[in-house]
Amino acid sequence: MADRTRSKISVTPMNLLIAILVGTVIFFIVSAMRQEQEANLDSLSEAELVRLFDDVDSRITELTNERVTLQRELEELQSGADTRAAAAEAAAQQEMARKIQAGVVPVVGEGLEIRIVDAGGQLPGQSLVSLVQELRNAAAEAIEINDVRVVGRTSIVQREGVTYVNDTQITSPYTIRAIGDSNMMQVALEMPGGILATIRSRGPFTNLTQEESVEIHSVAELPTFTHAQPSN
Repeated sequence: MADRTRSKISVTPMNLLIAILVGTVIFFIVSAMRQEQEANLDSLSEAELVRLFDDVDSRITELTNERVTLQRELEELQSGADTRAAAAEAAAQQEMARKIQAGVVPVVGEGLEIRIVDAGGQLPGQSLVSLVQELRNAAAEAIEINDVRVVGRTSIVQREGVTYVNDTQITSPYTIRAIGDSNMMQVALEMPGGILATIRSRGPFTNLTQEESVEIHSVAELPTFTHAQPSN
């Protein structure tokens, strides 16, 4: 078995001769190609060589200028795309801010939950109006009372001892949720002589808690405009 393997990989005189011949042929082919290329250049006059080099330089300059132009166009396209994307994002943020302000979308965020228990029916509707106003002054971004969204056009009235938020009747216990800076809103409501102190002095029980996440699911109805139209 070992003898058979050695016989396969041994170099015979015939193999060596073939290898030398192949190498010689390849050498002559490469030499001939190189001589032909040199001959082509050698056959050119000095003026033709100068013209050839000028053509090469011109082509290099054209390609360089084309690359600069394409690079500038690419940068302009990228800049325009970035500007349009930024404008679209700003418009989307403004639209969402208007929706939150109008109260037409549910919202969630840091805030307060205030619970008022008025077992004796001694809480006037004006106290709820003052409470909402204090929250707005403390930069509350969204408010609801007993699952009724409170926005700029919301009315809180009391008729014959019954309290209404817009046209929705609400009764004790009152749950007010407000989203915003919870510390700022708590300070505004709990200050000595403030609205919560005034409500407690009338008899109702109040409880205020700060929450990391307050959810307001109620939404306000969009008004119907009959006369007002956008101006051109």
